[in-house]
Amino acid sequence: MSTTHEEQTKERLRELVKRGRQDYAQKWDFNERDEIAGVVESIDVIVFKDDNGDDKPTPVATVRDEFSGERLSIWLSQAALFNRFRDLAIVPGELVYVRYLGESDHHERGKSPAKRFRVEVDRTGAGSFDWTRLGGAPPANGGQALTAPATATTGLTETEHEEAMAAYAEEHAPVSDDDIPF
Repeated sequence: MSTTHEEQTKERLRELVKRGRQDYAQKWDFNERDEIAGVVESIDVIVFKDDNGDDKPTPVATVRDEFSGERLSIWLSQAALFNRFRDLAIVPGELVYVRYLGESDHHERGKSPAKRFRVEVDRTGAGSFDWTRLGGAPPANGGQALTAPATATTGLTETEHEEAMAAYAEEHAPVSDDDIPF
């Protein structure tokens, strides 16, 4: 039985109301809990005033942790974390794993050491978020989910297809700054 456009719209509205009635997610404190794995529910930009009174837009990803069921907000205010989310072009609906790796051993005198993170993403989700609206260079992969050309996986078994996609993703993955000392 196919769903009509009207039924689909009503279901989308129910989900929208459900999300709107939820409390804001608690902020993820990577110093207390070093990793989170779950579904990205949303990515929003929150504007707040910095110490100088200037507007500071900061992206915040809300993730439902798959192990605890807890909703957590990941403030992407750390440069390494923001850059990784942007470069991977993570969107709502995707599965993410984020782990805090500690502070860098190398830093400029008088400045705090940079924070280091590992971020992995599962590309089967759906959604959108325009990372270029936050400025800077566009994502390394042009903001698109990484997919192999259709001809590269045509006529393969499911296992062969998954292996081909994994090989393609590895070959075309954006360069990671996770292991670069700051």
